Amino acid sequence: MKQDRGQLECALDCLKPALRRLKGRRISFLCGDAGPLALGAVVHEKLGNAAASVDCIKRSAKRLILSYYQMKNDSITTIV
Repeated sequence: MKQDRGQLECALDCLKPALRRLKGRRISFLCGDAGPLALGAVVHEKLGNAAASVDCIKRSAKRLILSYYQMKNDSITTIV
């Protein structure tokens, strides 16, 4: 179990820079904010950091909702 925790802590160390530099522009998993936020939520949960995990989930949901409304407004603008 210690080895698993060490690997999770290493993963979190790798994720921290990406989580600090989220741009809020893309919702794609590989190129946008969704990937680091999803991985951050899982790693934080596995390490017992429930509050940080929930924060990643909330941030991801917020970006998804904002992107939805931006796309919806863009499609309305193109129609008009």
